[in-house]
Amino acid sequence: MFKRFSINYMVLLFLIDSVMVQMGLAWAIHLRFIIPFGQEVRPEYIPHWMYVPNLSMYISVGLLWAALFLFFSCYTPRRIIFWIDEFQRIVMAHTVAALSLAGLLYLANIPLLRLIFVYFYTLTLVMLLGYRIVLRVWHRLQSNGNTSIARILVVGAGPIGQEIVSEFKRQQWPGIEFVGFVDTA
Repeated sequence: MFKRFSINYMVLLFLIDSVMVQMGLAWAIHLRFIIPFGQEVRPEYIPHWMYVPNLSMYISVGLLWAALFLFFSCYTPRRIIFWIDEFQRIVMAHTVAALSLAGLLYLANIPLLRLIFVYFYTLTLVMLLGYRIVLRVWHRLQSNGNTSIARILVVGAGPIGQEIVSEFKRQQWPGIEFVGFVDTA
């Protein structure tokens, strides 16, 4: 089981993000022929009218997204504690990566269809945010009461230590359990 924000969990997020980006690119190409927007492009005209992404394109996209997601700290646990921070980082990194890809395609003179690019951006963003929402909900449902209890060992069994414990018990603070006292006497 992965603990949230552990190294293994962050590596898992990195791998899932990489797979989602690659799937988004492949599905965007297929969606261009399924969704009836824009000029009709028949599959038999593909080699003549448009660029068909090959292995180098998928590697470039994977490296670009990985580098920018790392640059924008999408895998730094202390920066993605709250869902709004995590989603802002993902949207920002994904947008910068998509704009960088557009620049790379322009400089390399690769004629990728604009609707494929729009489908890729939208579909990948929805997939990246969607699975992170599912993970956050799953972690919230999996949390049990024992992980949120702070067990406190009071140093000093004298009157001050006893007074502190009685005051906490009187206030009935949730999530605090006194284990005992440590004293030299």
